[in-house]
Amino acid sequence: MVKLRWTADGKRDAKPDAWGVRLKLLSNRIVHAVAKREPFSIGPHDVFGPAPPWQQRLQKRWREFHEESDFPTALGLLAFCLGITVVWKSFFPTFLSDLWPEMGGMVLDVFFILIIFAIFEQRRLRRTEINRQKEIIDDYKRWDAEEARLRIVGAIRRLNRMDVHTLDLTGAVLSNLSLARAGIYSIAKSVFYDGQWGVPQNETKVTLTKVAFDNINCSEVQFSPFDPFEALWTRSTRYARILDCTFTFAILRGALFNGAQLSWTEAPPTSLYAPVDEDDPEAGFMQVAFGPFHGADLTGASFRGARLENADFRGAEGVASIDFFRAAGVEDAFFDDLQMKAVALQSARREEGDASALG
Repeated sequence: MVKLRWTADGKRDAKPDAWGVRLKLLSNRIVHAVAKREPFSIGPHDVFGPAPPWQQRLQKRWREFHEESDFPTALGLLAFCLGITVVWKSFFPTFLSDLWPEMGGMVLDVFFILIIFAIFEQRRLRRTEINRQKEIIDDYKRWDAEEARLRIVGAIRRLNRMDVHTLDLTGAVLSNLSLARAGIYSIAKSVFYDGQWGVPQNETKVTLTKVAFDNINCSEVQFSPFDPFEALWTRSTRYARILDCTFTFAILRGALFNGAQLSWTEAPPTSLYAPVDEDDPEAGFMQVAFGPFHGADLTGASFRGARLENADFRGAEGVASIDFFRAAGVEDAFFDDLQMKAVALQSARREEGDASALG
């Protein structure tokens, strides 16, 4: 948020979040006061735009250090001791000269013990907390109950706050859950099914029922890498089952649904639009229904060997780049137009050699 303050002449002065823009503003004021010109051109986006990602990460880490450790206090103590040492050595070199080396040693103790140790200790605590939250997910991910869902989303939310998005959700059984409403914004590069099969008690099977992945980052998420029974050409239950789930406005770049079963109970409506006024045909139309992938970015996603039922890709982005090789149900799926559907069918029916050539 940009801070606004009043200057002495009654004008509002913006204080941008970005440190680089603040430095440019200060330089402009100094040069303008001397040479009556401004060396840097600063636009509204620079002033009111967000701080760069590296600065946001640095500020976040500083807040973590400030809240979770005594690092800021140690820095203040180091500056205080160093200042006393410099003043003592520079202006009073003969006063208690035998104690001056001890003072210098204390400065080094403060630096190495309180500051360096605080950094390593904070890193250790961070790793411990990350492992603890991952253990909570592992303990509850196969229990489809309200308590389990609350504990899982709480753990994922805390991991997101620590910038940890890659999660091991192998064998998860989740239902009736909205990740975005739970405060989760990213599960990028997470794994739901790792490709193992034949494990006793089906511990690697994943079943997601009515889970809303809307508005979150699911890029490169591995929902399923392949169907282990693909060579048998069997219609047995898939190891990854995604039922009545939605992905509206989700980022699914490079996501893998290979060999998964994706089905929706209700068939998609023939049209997503309805007239504003049925009695007035010239009143226009409005969208009254949205597909499960509406607004989602599916660039580079893969549905190789997937089983689709009542699938609807209308409103999605990057559909032309989806890999549908040997996917069942593409011919019955809904697309924005016939041309897009023809591209998907061509991807589903191409030969194995063409599939290898396309990567």
